[in-house]
Amino acid sequence: MHQDYIKVMEIINFKLQKFWTDYQGNFEDFLPPEITITEEDLRVVKIDKYACLTCLEHLKQKGYLYIDRVHDSEDVLNMDHDQIEETTPAIYCLSIAKEILPLIRWYKQGKTEDVPRGVSFDCKKSILNIGDKSVHIQQKNDKPNSHYILEYIFENPDGLEAKSYYSEILDAKFHDEHLTQRSMWRACEAINLKVSKQAGLGNFLLSTSGKTGYVQINPEYLETTIS
Repeated sequence: MHQDYIKVMEIINFKLQKFWTDYQGNFEDFLPPEITITEEDLRVVKIDKYACLTCLEHLKQKGYLYIDRVHDSEDVLNMDHDQIEETTPAIYCLSIAKEILPLIRWYKQGKTEDVPRGVSFDCKKSILNIGDKSVHIQQKNDKPNSHYILEYIFENPDGLEAKSYYSEILDAKFHDEHLTQRSMWRACEAINLKVSKQAGLGNFLLSTSGKTGYVQINPEYLETTIS
């Protein structure tokens, strides 16, 4: 399975490099990039469509990409996809999240795991530890909202796997009437950005918006074995 991932990453990496060469813009200003995978791409790296889609679906579940359309009329892996026009050579049309870049670097280094395991949070120093990597949450004297969100997550009596709802975080950690659930979601995004910049890791927190919004640690960072 790992070799299939390497081949799929080779395709995605090549396509992204070509995308940025053609686009010549700022990566932060254009999200998400879109790429296509063709039968010729599969032949070049010597992987079949079923193996490729298996890897793509796994990456999709992790939040690294979105499979917009599938060219095949057959129901591959029983996934529900919209078909694309017969005139295009594309088999898969993908929207790529920027968090996939650290994952690509990880695989290019020949790693057999895509994320380090084990997390902890030093509340006094405001440092998030992920494996052997450290992420400084508090940058100045005042602790940011993101510090208190992590504090709540790591104090959650239901464990690190639990969902922490914004409404509960606001009641437990904040007494500012100007703060909203939207503020909590933005703070979670800020945590992911710091993790990406300081540790080179993507999708550390999984968060949702809305009245029932919540945040939780990506289960992959808590696993002890690879699925």
